[in-house]
Amino acid sequence: MRPLTNEDKAKLMKIRALLDKYMPYILENPSEINYAAECMYDWTPAAYVVGDVRKYNEIPYKCVQAHDSSANPGWTPPTVPALWMEYHGTDKASARNWIAPTGAHDMYKKGEWMIWTDGSLYECLSDTSYSPVDYAAAWQKDGGGTSTPDPEPDPNPEPNPPAETIPDFVQPTGAHDAYKQGDKVKFEGKIYESLINNNVWSPTAYPLGWKEVEA
Repeated sequence: MRPLTNEDKAKLMKIRALLDKYMPYILENPSEINYAAECMYDWTPAAYVVGDVRKYNEIPYKCVQAHDSSANPGWTPPTVPALWMEYHGTDKASARNWIAPTGAHDMYKKGEWMIWTDGSLYECLSDTSYSPVDYAAAWQKDGGGTSTPDPEPDPNPEPNPPAETIPDFVQPTGAHDAYKQGDKVKFEGKIYESLINNNVWSPTAYPLGWKEVEA
């Protein structure tokens, strides 16, 4: 038996670190032993089958289409979503951040978990490509209920419309500057709306031509 090299020792230390990391998780979630085991392996250009799990930049990915990337080292998981999808956890401990599905191959399945944009955990109640905002019935927030989360804030919100500016009443001098029906004016500390067209009278001069309205 050959002696261990420094490279061998480094690999063993990595395996031990991974076991220390995943062992408590495996003991609590036996069904996830395959996920934990396969997450010990980093992605490399090779042949993969559907269901294989590999890490790339510390993010676990699941193979969704059999392929061989041996001759195509550029087919990394993040760059070919047709071949790989970010792993969807099957319990709270393995939940990953929400990733909007691009098709049936990477939709969320019943029983999978994800972390919404506000940090809340959600369990998928039925196969879906929609978020809790778009289809609340397919998701259950951790703790119960199918409450719809607040949508993500609009990065470019429209400014609030300016407040309506109501001018003071100015006595018209003729038809050219008469008030139209619907025009509003401030008069003696109150706001009035014209009820008629060609209104050349003040609210006190012709009360039937005006009505008092709220500010």
